[in-house]
Amino acid sequence: MTQLDYTVGVGKESTYGAAVAPEQFFESEAKMDLEITTVSASGLRPGKGVNRTNRNSVVRRAVMGDIDVEITDAGFALLLEAVLGTKTSAAGVDTFTIKTNDPMPSYTIEEVVPFLGGSGQAGQTFAGCVAESITIDVKEGAIVTAKVSWIGKQYATKGSPAAASYPAGDELFTFVGGSITLNSLAVANVTEFSVTIKNNFDGGGFNLGAAGLRARRPELGKREITGSLNAELVNATVTDWYTSQNALPIVVNLTTSRGGKLDITLPAVRTKGELPKSNGGQVSVQTVSFEAFDNGVAAQPVTIAYKSAASVADPVITSATYGTWYTDPVDSYVVTVITGAVTVSLETLPKGASTGTWSAIAITPRAGVPGTYDYFIPVDATVGSTYRTRIKATNSAGVSVYSTETVRTVAP
Repeated sequence: MTQLDYTVGVGKESTYGAAVAPEQFFESEAKMDLEITTVSASGLRPGKGVNRTNRNSVVRRAVMGDIDVEITDAGFALLLEAVLGTKTSAAGVDTFTIKTNDPMPSYTIEEVVPFLGGSGQAGQTFAGCVAESITIDVKEGAIVTAKVSWIGKQYATKGSPAAASYPAGDELFTFVGGSITLNSLAVANVTEFSVTIKNNFDGGGFNLGAAGLRARRPELGKREITGSLNAELVNATVTDWYTSQNALPIVVNLTTSRGGKLDITLPAVRTKGELPKSNGGQVSVQTVSFEAFDNGVAAQPVTIAYKSAASVADPVITSATYGTWYTDPVDSYVVTVITGAVTVSLETLPKGASTGTWSAIAITPRAGVPGTYDYFIPVDATVGSTYRTRIKATNSAGVSVYSTETVRTVAP
């Protein structure tokens, strides 16, 4: 073990402050901390001109710290959910929006910091952590980064920390794979973009009976969504945005070569300046700070869509064998061997049709017979009618594969 072998793992808790094992490790510096607050009594005794140990007491223990990551197309969803609070998933894309009611989810952060000389390690856990804020930075010539700031309940040493594991083959999001639109128009003069989402938790909860720790989760405050961008002065677009004080949408899209994506949508943004200024003969650049608002029209003031490319493999259909096509579903069946699919359907097309829309027939897994599905023939099918038939298997990323087509004839 060397000084390079530090680890940071995060796991979602089911009970606030009850430590859990990490479910995701991040390539981040170990920077969580414990702040211990002490007070000294004001009473004095003759001859005692300094604070005394028996008149100095611990009154509060508070956990805080940051996780800084270079964002990849695998694993970042956990941090987004921690900050925004609400996640919906469809077709392999996780969409995150701000949670509008307490409580926010809590997490255990586990760190390992090696001892000098490779003689051991300091394992430590920080339970009851909630994400106070996230800042995402997109800069020219750089990897896209995120800083997540946490406040937590308690610290403990960890004698046998979990062994770290990381996604295989994940790719970094970089400035090269990004684009930005302002007011629905693509712009090509932005060199930096940054956005911060802050939950503004309350600072209370250090209640009687909690031994100086937080007795409850922090409560949500009024969120702030702010940011900035740097834009080369190529026209009056940014200036007009500032002087009009119109609330315009900003959308930032980031992709990786293997299909990962990170999209940040701010439907109503007002800028706080600035006007164009000369730059000593160099290219003039406007530095613009902004705030995102709820405009009463868009469903959310901020939406972040994230597609992880690491966890989704293409489905595979190894075989598909059909039973006789009767109207009785007990005899109308298909036996398949499929891996990596979340939905399976039977599709048909009239035999004589060379083109057209395939019709999907619902199929139901047969209880106790793995890989066997029962189905009904189309309601308009007549005895002797013939159909081209195939199996469609779709994974969580929306990728579909099909079995070899076969011809089925409705039996009498």
